[in-house]
Amino acid sequence: MSNNISIFILCEGTSEVAIIDILLDANKLVYNRDDIETYEPLHIRSAYEFESSYLNVQHERVKVYRILDSKKKKNLDFKFS
Repeated sequence: MSNNISIFILCEGTSEVAIIDILLDANKLVYNRDDIETYEPLHIRSAYEFESSYLNVQHERVKVYRILDSKKKKNLDFKFS
């Protein structure tokens, strides 16, 4: 992708990870694996866990995509510090 953008795909559960993996393998998404910072979607539910594990280094620009299967209130409270 270039443009100094770090792209992360965060999935709520293992089903979402599997679906995104299939779509990436079939080149059905706007981004491909080489564009994604971790090369694969991450199974992470906690903003704190993601932030401390992946945003502890300097990135020029960051795009974070969250893949959810529900609109529960707990999913909407995903906030970075």
